[in-house]
Amino acid sequence: MAVEKRKEGLSDIISKLDYDIWFVRFFRLRTKVIIYLLEAEQDDFLKEEDRHMYERFRNRQRAQRNPIYWRGAGTVIMEPTEDVVALRYLRDSDTAIMTRHAGALHATFERLKHDAHGILNYFNKLEFFGCLGTSVKDVIDRNPEADEQELVLAALRGIKQLLSEWSRRYLHSGTLNVVDEEKLMKLTAEARYP
Repeated sequence: MAVEKRKEGLSDIISKLDYDIWFVRFFRLRTKVIIYLLEAEQDDFLKEEDRHMYERFRNRQRAQRNPIYWRGAGTVIMEPTEDVVALRYLRDSDTAIMTRHAGALHATFERLKHDAHGILNYFNKLEFFGCLGTSVKDVIDRNPEADEQELVLAALRGIKQLLSEWSRRYLHSGTLNVVDEEKLMKLTAEARYP
């Protein structure tokens, strides 16, 4: 009986720590998105290695057959094409984002995916990437000639808005267990969302 009680207590500690770790990762992602927005507004978000990555991707051998740069969670990024064979790679349920700036969006999505590690899971990744895709698609629908900076800013603003919504939905003040929430908020007051 004592062993079971001890196991129960330790399991409770693990769940509290998991919540705090998720909160810190979430707060880190929100702060990074703000930094990315500041960089994107100065047209300094995509680095040289990002540009090399999507140039290599564009020049890959199978690019003629499969024009998709990124696919995940019901969203597809690809360069515009009228090729019927290439369009077969799309699924009916996909939100297709066709733009000549597919490489820049690919790099943006990949960076956000990497930064959201530990936050995204099976339950929320569709909402996360769906928000990215919808934000960009809305800009393209309004202005088919939107430039790279406009599309990257749209993706980042969409994620900023989603994270703000998640903050209201999932995070409640006074629920942290180990992390000093007040100290964390003081240190990063400028990163707080309105």
